[in-house]
Amino acid sequence: MTRHRTGLSALVLTLALSAQAADAQRSKPSSSIFRSISWSAGAGMSVPTGDLSTGAATGFHVQGTSSYRHSGWPIAIRGELAYHRFGEKDYTVTGQRPNQTVNYASKSSSLAGIVDASYSLTAIRRLRPYLLGGPGIYNSRAELTRVGGTATNSSDTKVGMNVGGGMNFSFVGRSAYLEARYHHVDQAAWIPITFGVRF
Repeated sequence: MTRHRTGLSALVLTLALSAQAADAQRSKPSSSIFRSISWSAGAGMSVPTGDLSTGAATGFHVQGTSSYRHSGWPIAIRGELAYHRFGEKDYTVTGQRPNQTVNYASKSSSLAGIVDASYSLTAIRRLRPYLLGGPGIYNSRAELTRVGGTATNSSDTKVGMNVGGGMNFSFVGRSAYLEARYHHVDQAAWIPITFGVRF
């Protein structure tokens, strides 16, 4: 009987240790995944270029991001949600009659969901530069108003892309970044310059 009890105790102890080891293995990847995820929030100015600059002025944007970087990897995957609001712009076009001009006022904005790959470069003292780029889905809205007339609204959702670079650094005890990118969607393009903090 004592032998059976001893064998049963050894079996229970073995099962308990196995369960504890399995729990440790399950919890370790989970905690490491959460440690590999960072969040950030930023804002700055959005500068239209090319055709977009004809009907839009420099505006502003706000953005929030979530990044995942495996320990020891130079590449991170970043998801981003950003809203760009361009400044209102007035311009004049030639009318249908001789010597006729027509005045317009335009407003435009873009809501973007983007997935970027970010590559860390060699640090320069306390500055940590990086490159990034990737595709995104952009919902663009525009409002065109003829002076003295009614407004015409339009909305369109298309796939676009962005490329750029930035710099990570310390700012008042937090991790901060400054970056500039080039966004291109159909015939519209703009350059946002962003300052943000990471959490």
